[in-house]
Amino acid sequence: GQSNEAFTQSNMWVLKVDSMGCDTPGCATGTWVREALPYSRGRGEVLTVFPNPTNEDINIEGWVLYTKGEKLISVFDIYGRKVKKTIIPKNTEILNINVQSWNPGLYFLRLTINGKAMGSTKVVVE
Repeated sequence: GQSNEAFTQSNMWVLKVDSMGCDTPGCATGTWVREALPYSRGRGEVLTVFPNPTNEDINIEGWVLYTKGEKLISVFDIYGRKVKKTIIPKNTEILNINVQSWNPGLYFLRLTINGKAMGSTKVVVE
């Protein structure tokens, strides 16, 4: 007979979305700004996270970090529990967050400026 040693363990991720395909409530309302400004390095993304996946640090960048107002990054796990909240200091080009103490899994990052949701992204922590 054959041995079961040929099977390997693999991870599977399940992502719950609403009927509009949104992982974050309200993502399909058209209220999020998605425009490229001259200092967006040509990419135009609201938020970019790298490296992704990671198990040490994440770096967050995007043209919205250059905008005025109180900027806040909130991080949620797949159950909607807030894992971290960070106020982004003025003149921040790249925000670094250490994720070594986080459990492996999928996390959602939401950027708010003056209390208004401006963008979101995902990161996988290994």
